[in-house]
Amino acid sequence: MRKVFCAFILVGLSLGTIGNLCDLAQAESRGQGASEQNYIKVRVKRKPADKDWTLRDTRTIELLEGFQPGAKKIRWSRYGGRLGRKAEAKGYFYPKKVAERWWLVDPDGNLFINVGVCSVRMGRSEISRRPGKERFGTPEKWAEFSTELLAEYGFNGTGGWSDSDLLRAVPHRLAYTLSWSFMGAFGSPR
Repeated sequence: MRKVFCAFILVGLSLGTIGNLCDLAQAESRGQGASEQNYIKVRVKRKPADKDWTLRDTRTIELLEGFQPGAKKIRWSRYGGRLGRKAEAKGYFYPKKVAERWWLVDPDGNLFINVGVCSVRMGRSEISRRPGKERFGTPEKWAEFSTELLAEYGFNGTGGWSDSDLLRAVPHRLAYTLSWSFMGAFGSPR
């Protein structure tokens, strides 16, 4: 089941980012001297149907100053933030610029990069909910299994359109993203 679920996630991520994957395939290396800030040029389109490509400066993980893959095991906070990279703990997530780079900071003050999956939910129709009910019995047991599985595969959050109310009720919670319609609520009574 876990391999099937992981494959489903990867397929979903691949389908959602196919345009980005094509763009990365068109990457062209540029000089890597310090004066050029270790960027590569990546060709991108604003929309898939556009004929024209634009070159953009892009940094990859391998080009970050001081990056050494596998140099040491990274430890993670209970929120999925990086232990050892600290900022002020405020009790909630907030953005902060650290060394010319923007980060999220988790409630305990650890630098955080959200690695999440969108639309983590059992589904709305009976047909889509039935397999989860048959396997897990209750939505709560499904949510607990799903968050544990996502954490096991390295995810530290869920994205928009997920069942945040259900996922917040599990013992090992992941960071979550809510979808807000600012314009949809504009002018409505508070």
